Amino acid sequence: MYNDCIKGFYIHYEHIKEGYGSILLNFIEDFARKKAIKKLKLDTNQSAVGFYLKKGYKIKRKIPPTGKMIKRIVYSMEKTLKWNP
Repeated sequence: MYNDCIKGFYIHYEHIKEGYGSILLNFIEDFARKKAIKKLKLDTNQSAVGFYLKKGYKIKRKIPPTGKMIKRIVYSMEKTLKWNP
């Protein structure tokens, strides 16, 4: 099981494109750098893929819908953080 993970964060649809997602992601990445974490991984849906691509994340794989728990394509993404020790 994951010891240190964020299960997710969401921006209410009325506030998308107001910069809150960038603020939260920057905070998470800065926090990770302070903890000497070198890579961040996340799973997201189609609607947020473009946001993460702009932030430097790469698509590692697409998980097709199973029809049970996963009803949409899930994109597994990751980013290697640049930091100065």
